[in-house]
Amino acid sequence: MDEEFEDLMKAGAKLYQVSDFNGAIESYSRASLIKPLDPRPKFNLALARTRKRAYREAFAEVNSAIMLMKEGDGVPEAYYLRGLILEYLLRFADAVGSYTVALRADPFYEKAKKQREIAWGKVKMYGPGSIGN
Repeated sequence: MDEEFEDLMKAGAKLYQVSDFNGAIESYSRASLIKPLDPRPKFNLALARTRKRAYREAFAEVNSAIMLMKEGDGVPEAYYLRGLILEYLLRFADAVGSYTVALRADPFYEKAKKQREIAWGKVKMYGPGSIGN
């Protein structure tokens, strides 16, 4: 079972790298069924769904991954991705919050610092964003 899980994760990564996001989603979904408490396939599903512009589904996947993560499991990256997805959903103030959590976990995460400033600019320009989107 572990070998099948790892094979699916590797296949998903290869498919993602060549922009076969449907194939990556299929591989990561199958991996998630084998190990439903492992956050990695859910995080990778969020990445692939984001590339397909399926933002609501990506948001659900990244939230599932975050719920399963322990310290050191990639928490800053997950909250960074969550922030990006929230921006795509036009939820700018929520995105600022996600970037802030990423920075609490890793104060030197430069991408999160920069993106938080961009999102904060959107809050100032457009307001907090959509509610319930």
